[in-house]
Amino acid sequence: MPTDSLQVSNSPAATQLVTAGDGPTLIANAGPNTVWIGDYNTIQYTDGSGVVPLTPNSTYAASGQADVYATAAPGLPSTVYTIAGGLNFFQPVTSITLPTGATSGERIVLNGLTGTITGYNSTSEGPTSGVAFIISPAGMFFYE
Repeated sequence: MPTDSLQVSNSPAATQLVTAGDGPTLIANAGPNTVWIGDYNTIQYTDGSGVVPLTPNSTYAASGQADVYATAAPGLPSTVYTIAGGLNFFQPVTSITLPTGATSGERIVLNGLTGTITGYNSTSEGPTSGVAFIISPAGMFFYE
């Protein structure tokens, strides 16, 4: 599988990581800083919705059916790897983010440190800002 290494920073336009039609691609943030993933080259790390934060040592599985861009906070660049054909990565990671509706802001975050699975959407459903469900060792919580 081809792997590319890209430096993501806060430049006038976000860095394109995946092009529509590339097929499944695993995006891995090698760090040292958080990057924000979105659908357009105009995304900013300050966008309130439409972007997914990808912390260092985390991965993001892109379907490859749409363009994917990344940006970073000013002065805080990060190295990102794209792995063509990759869908998962077998290394201990703190979290993995899976997009379920890239244009709607829906996503699922698996946090290995706390043992939680959290599902989000871009609406204000649920008692906590867009959280649709939480699954953790403490129980399963679904918000309608």
